[in-house]
Amino acid sequence: MSRFVPWLVLVAWLGAMAALGPLAGQLSAEQRNDAAAYAPRDAESTRVRAELARGGDTLPAVVVYVRASGITAADRSAVQGRFAGSTVEESADGRALLQTVPLDARDLDALYDRTVQLRAEARSGLPPGLAAQVTGPAGALVDGAGAFLDVDVTVLLVTLAVVASLLLVIYRSPVLWLAPLLSVMVAAGAAQGAVTLVVRAFDLTVNGLSQGILTVLVFGVGTDYALLLTARYREELHRHADRRAAMATALRRAAPAITASAATVVGGLLCLLPASVTTTRSLGAIGAAGVAVVLTAMLSLYPALLVALGRWVFWPRVPLPGTPTPAAPAWRWLAGRLARRPRLAWIAAATVLVALAVPLLGARIGVPSERSYVTAPESVVGDRVVAMHFPAGSSAPADIVAPRAIVDALMSTLPHEPGIAGVRRVGDTHLQAVLASGPGSPAAADTVRRLRAVLPADALVGGAAATVLDTAEANDHDRWIVIPAVLAVLFVVLVLLLRALLAPVLLVAIALASFAAALGGGWLLFGPVLGFAGLDDQAILIGFVVLTALGIDYNIFLLSRVREDGVLPALVATGGVITSAGVVLAATFAALTVVPVVFVIELGVVVAAGVLLDTLLVRSVLVPSLLLELPGGGVPIGRVPDGHLGVDDPRDQPLGANRSRPPHAD
Repeated sequence: MSRFVPWLVLVAWLGAMAALGPLAGQLSAEQRNDAAAYAPRDAESTRVRAELARGGDTLPAVVVYVRASGITAADRSAVQGRFAGSTVEESADGRALLQTVPLDARDLDALYDRTVQLRAEARSGLPPGLAAQVTGPAGALVDGAGAFLDVDVTVLLVTLAVVASLLLVIYRSPVLWLAPLLSVMVAAGAAQGAVTLVVRAFDLTVNGLSQGILTVLVFGVGTDYALLLTARYREELHRHADRRAAMATALRRAAPAITASAATVVGGLLCLLPASVTTTRSLGAIGAAGVAVVLTAMLSLYPALLVALGRWVFWPRVPLPGTPTPAAPAWRWLAGRLARRPRLAWIAAATVLVALAVPLLGARIGVPSERSYVTAPESVVGDRVVAMHFPAGSSAPADIVAPRAIVDALMSTLPHEPGIAGVRRVGDTHLQAVLASGPGSPAAADTVRRLRAVLPADALVGGAAATVLDTAEANDHDRWIVIPAVLAVLFVVLVLLLRALLAPVLLVAIALASFAAALGGGWLLFGPVLGFAGLDDQAILIGFVVLTALGIDYNIFLLSRVREDGVLPALVATGGVITSAGVVLAATFAALTVVPVVFVIELGVVVAAGVLLDTLLVRSVLVPSLLLELPGGGVPIGRVPDGHLGVDDPRDQPLGANRSRPPHAD
């Protein structure tokens, strides 16, 4: 490596940041957090929304006024005409008024601001004792968007603090931790700039969740790659007097494994592209683009920065040529135990995974929309108040779009359908059916299914309840498409890496078991402890894709070293750095738990727990002990030189060694 190359690379990255930096700040402006951002692209509810938008895109805010002792004449006078274009109805029990206010929905930012303003106006100047809550589709949009408001900044700050703290602990150096942190921060900025271009070029939907996942993914995998490269570079500095030669060797040996790891994550994320849920599909392209940029940065910018800084960056433990690499006694001890009792080790590890997965048998799948927040926001509280005095679906009626010729007939027949509390005509082809059940309830979903079954084929049913139903069915459909695709990608990558069949089958099976264990263990927290209603469909799907791709990463890092040195030496050499990388990655995904939304918390916990399982149990115990047990037809493993590990096991040789040959035959 020429002495000028690192400096040229640093200059090139300065130019890249000058181009991408301004775009990074524009990604938040591309966010959409309304129901359309989550809805399936071809669902019936989506087509209804598009049809209604042609006649003027409006979204109703619903204000519910309540007086426990009964509505007074002064109450009615104060509410009537309070908002232009609104309609008011009184409950049968005489204790509540329901006011529907149509709002312009062509500009979502303006709609958000107007709904926030309307909430303040709805409470001002009311007669004493009259309480007001704003709900309906507009209220739900504000609360949904508000949960992700500035979440990218919050997650970024939490992630930065976590990564910086862990790097300080891992390196125990006042200087070294700054190099990976600075490189990852630059990579994150470049990734966000590149993702902004991708979002605009392919008309993708980015929301608070996808941007939050992008942040933790970029910081997590970027720091992992930095830790792995730093460890290999440190080893080579003990062997080379020239730090540029040391880095060239470190890159030659570490870059293939890091690239294979990134390719696995990118491939897994791209499996989300066939998903029908809009945000899920977009997350695949957004995440894949981010990881590709991070890989580029950590194999160019970070090595250049380390070489430019020189050996002193490792102070106070500066690696000098000719000195031995520091020993790892804990990992040597573990390798010795696995060598003596590999079968007992993998059976014990597998038992732990099975035990953690057992709670899934009693888990509930799906989270009702009214229980999707940690603390009920105003729209949920308002819906509960509505259900106490009106039909539960009054705040978000079903929208029915039908040909003009049959609208009159539907007006007379629909009120007699089960689950329908009332029908009103709001346009030539537009009816609204008030459901007897809340829009997020199973009963409302059943009513929508019945309506779609009995109505003519050219009549479409949309609205909040239909959107919830369509999204749940799309998530179920996506699981059957995405999960097999991810498993196929992981299998192909492992076959190409290991040039074997049995080991990839075992590793894919282990990835499934590890995910089930993380999900089952998570349910023990979500249900009994936190009181969540169930495991969210989207958290399961996205969690599976992210966790299996990232979990396989650590096995790729281990197995790439196994090919060089053998199972037990690879475990000793990589144990510390891979464990550190796993802890960092788990901590970054745990940062998602600052978002007060159930499925985001579930996603963060499941991925963090799964990464820790993969790091501390699967990669450290289960995989090495299984490799030692594999027959010759799987991954051939032989013997390492005596004394290398303090254990003498004839099974421990580099991958590809011939077991039939006697020790030291070469």
